[in-house]
Amino acid sequence: IMVAGGKPGVGKTHVVINLAVNLARRGRRVLVLDGQHGKNSLAASLGIKPQFSLTQVIRRERLLDEVMVEGAPGVAIIQAAQGFRALPGLDDSEQDNLISSFEQVSSQLDVVLVDAGSVSDQTSLSLAAQDIIIVVSAHDDSITEAYGLIKQLSRNFAKRHFHVLVNKADSRDEALTVYTNMAQVAGRFLDVRL
Repeated sequence: IMVAGGKPGVGKTHVVINLAVNLARRGRRVLVLDGQHGKNSLAASLGIKPQFSLTQVIRRERLLDEVMVEGAPGVAIIQAAQGFRALPGLDDSEQDNLISSFEQVSSQLDVVLVDAGSVSDQTSLSLAAQDIIIVVSAHDDSITEAYGLIKQLSRNFAKRHFHVLVNKADSRDEALTVYTNMAQVAGRFLDVRL
């Protein structure tokens, strides 16, 4: 599940944290790929400083389970920001190694959440995502950016279904209005379903 947002500051990382913890409480084994870096990262939000990252797996310096850190009971985190940026430039051998690495740990996991960082990360990672959650706030610029991201993913990557989470709304009615308006416009002009 890729969690994306068109604009920084909509609370995407906190949505990922809450979703991961709630899934773990329900008995799911969760891996979070932290696509943020620095103070905005999921790891930093939890006070965790991973020693290794996805980059070391790509370089074959570490195994995937060696770069996982526990963020909460049942939730493993991999710092992946730099690794995500390297994905488009991987050769066939590096791609095969990364796929094999994830296959080796797949039996230990029920859900993989991706806290996607930059818009370029969000677009390339959407290809591997079974589900995409777009986090948006009730502010006009956030709605515009989120719509632009949905448009880009639908036109360039043939994505036709998105989940939308309206965060930081003042009321349930405000959140519902934002969602309804986005769903109508996206359905009419982009032929996608929210």
